[in-house]
Amino acid sequence: MLDKWWLVVVIISVAVSVITTILVLIRNLSKKYKERLAMVAAALGAEFFPGSWKEQPSMKLGIGSRSCEITFHVVSSGNSSVTYLDLKADIAPTDTKISIKKVGFGSKFFKRIGLSKPISSGDPYFDEKVAVFGSPEQRILSLIYGPYFKDAAMKLSQRGYTVSTKDDKIIASKVFSRKKDLTELVLREDLDALVRLAETLEERR
Repeated sequence: MLDKWWLVVVIISVAVSVITTILVLIRNLSKKYKERLAMVAAALGAEFFPGSWKEQPSMKLGIGSRSCEITFHVVSSGNSSVTYLDLKADIAPTDTKISIKKVGFGSKFFKRIGLSKPISSGDPYFDEKVAVFGSPEQRILSLIYGPYFKDAAMKLSQRGYTVSTKDDKIIASKVFSRKKDLTELVLREDLDALVRLAETLEERR
């Protein structure tokens, strides 16, 4: 009997999660929201894709000779959902794996007890603010010592992005705030920082 009730609870939870995700998608695709996205895309010189009830809107643009994207995705948990903003820039395929994130209380704690081992840059101020992980370590260190890496990594991490490489892209992802993120100036500065990281990855091979 208890097993049956547990199954009912699980089914209801999944249904609520799906419904919540759909509602978030509908909200995100409201007319006013799409109009604002279209205006920001135009200001960036980007091609705008309005999306649909099951697909988030997106933008595509070029910065120099590099192709970039601005996309969104929704993560649901129980009856709540969070929208994430993703900035993507093309890079030449590489075996280098890198992850960049802001240092918070949790990461400081895990580092203290030895469960987290970010790569040390030798710059105490940078290491206090930004955690860099990746492999091979010597390759990552050569990136960190480059002229643009630390500034770009600091900029993105302090804005709340987690940066990682995947196949032929470098991706910066953060919880999306319409108020803080949805302006041409902010997105352009964030994309410029991401492109600087992409250029550093390709220059220091």
